[in-house]
Amino acid sequence: MEGEKGKELMLFIHGFPEFWYSWRKQLDYFKDNYCCVAIDMRGYGESDKPNGIGEYKIEKLIEDVENVIHKLGYKKAIIVGHDWGSIVSWMFAAFYPEMVTKLIIMDVPHPNAAMITYRRYWKQIVKSAYIYLFQFPIVPELIMRKKGGIYNKNQISNEDISAYIYTFGSQLNGFTGPINFYRAFLQRWNLIEMPKEPIKPETLIIFGEKDYFVISENAQLSQNYCSKSDIAIIKNGSHWIQQDFPDEVNKIMKNFLQLS
Repeated sequence: MEGEKGKELMLFIHGFPEFWYSWRKQLDYFKDNYCCVAIDMRGYGESDKPNGIGEYKIEKLIEDVENVIHKLGYKKAIIVGHDWGSIVSWMFAAFYPEMVTKLIIMDVPHPNAAMITYRRYWKQIVKSAYIYLFQFPIVPELIMRKKGGIYNKNQISNEDISAYIYTFGSQLNGFTGPINFYRAFLQRWNLIEMPKEPIKPETLIIFGEKDYFVISENAQLSQNYCSKSDIAIIKNGSHWIQQDFPDEVNKIMKNFLQLS
């Protein structure tokens, strides 16, 4: 937690493969104006790591967010999500709009917009192929332990790298919980029909222009499912824009939140 308890709550929800630390530059930037809290989602970091794919279905992820807000003593929050955190944030805002003051989404489209891009753009199908690989046991865990260099090196220090190695690289099952998000994602029992009403909270959608996993057309399509929204495309931005371009992302967020 950064900032003073009692100020408006800003809740940050990370993506894959990240943990609360991925929001370090946003926590520092906004701590003077908000009570900033970045969580480790279930299966990540210091949070519980329940066994079984069913423990990672979307209903449980949404309930986790609701529980965190209430346990912090709040009734609502500014919700900020990236990647998987954006999926959870979209769903949370759809089912609990009264608990969302404003919504900030990074690098993942509204679920209904995602279905359109899968049908309309072959390049999105190619970019999403890794999701199917993640359905296999053990293989993804081994592959992820070999991958590196996914961030803008100018924005990542040796200390940052050490934090990620400590969280994910110390044991084989460090990735099992996070990958179970994807394993649960394609199960029929995990399908949830989104409410037909557009997202009610005012929404900011930020995408990286050169996102390796998600095409930027998703940002515009997502606006069709929001009552009121703005979009920002970060030039040369990767999928991890809040870490690659923190200064630019923070300023865009600040303008959206109308901070002086």
